Amino acid sequence: MPLTEARRISLRFFVLLGALGAILGLEFYEHVCALPATDWNTRNLSRIRIKDPHDFSFAVFGDSQFSIYAFESLLRDIDQDPEISFVIALGDMVHSGSKTSYSLFLDLIQKNLHKPLVTVIGNHELKGGGYPLYTRIFGRPYYSFRIGRTCFLILDDAARKLNLKERSWLEGELRKSRDLCDHRLVFLHIPLYDPRPHEYHCLPEKEAKFLSRVFRGYGVSHVFAGHIHGYFHGNWNGIPYTITGGAGARLYGGDPRHFFYHYLKVKVINGVLDVEVKPIFVPGPKWFDHTLYFVYTYLFDPHWLEAALWMIVLGLIFPLIWKKFRKGPGK
Repeated sequence: MPLTEARRISLRFFVLLGALGAILGLEFYEHVCALPATDWNTRNLSRIRIKDPHDFSFAVFGDSQFSIYAFESLLRDIDQDPEISFVIALGDMVHSGSKTSYSLFLDLIQKNLHKPLVTVIGNHELKGGGYPLYTRIFGRPYYSFRIGRTCFLILDDAARKLNLKERSWLEGELRKSRDLCDHRLVFLHIPLYDPRPHEYHCLPEKEAKFLSRVFRGYGVSHVFAGHIHGYFHGNWNGIPYTITGGAGARLYGGDPRHFFYHYLKVKVINGVLDVEVKPIFVPGPKWFDHTLYFVYTYLFDPHWLEAALWMIVLGLIFPLIWKKFRKGPGK
């Protein structure tokens, strides 16, 4: 039995009310409901316990977005190593900076890792909620800490540059470290240079030259970066570097020397720095892992849901406006 015009309008009205109510609910969730964590990095730094500051180890990984199973395997492997005292994540922990994505990331951490973990901001964290949401959950996007005579400098180059305030802070921290530290370790997301021929998945040349000059001038011992989904190591103008982007994201190539899932185990022993790459086994097909992550995070991502709901609202309102317009005023 065909719907009458009045019933069609009533149905459209109730669907419109439902869509608008859902939009308000998503806004409430995004801006009012509790965050999955607050001040994460400060709290985890306070949890770090080092018995001997001349002999300790920590883990480094990058680019875990688009992964659940591979990332869990990596975390469990780190957790089972009694020598590793803490972990540094080099950004792109989520595909997009939403509460849903961060909740999944932190849930995987809390279920599979019982060691302190601190973070570097990556370019994928700038999507969605961007800096405001990231800083509310994790704290400042750049900071430093020290263990014995080893200085750790966490940088924010997620926007492919350091702003003037961060540049000044970096040089100030490096200047202070001259009397305090034998090792100066820098952690950032986007590498200064891309080690692959004819690829430019890195900082702009001007920014890279600035950082290279500063790092050499203050005697930086090693630079750790992510962003490129693989494993590379070498020297940037005399500065040792390691790129580690194999924590679960889709790998960028098939060369087994560079493109495999892994993390780094970094040892500081009596003033000597040793970087060991640790491959991880990924159970099940990789495409299924990536698809599962994609479906979960996008299906429950408020930004995508809200955009879809607004499309429904416009789809319901526009025909009414068009119909009124075609009838003309007063008709």
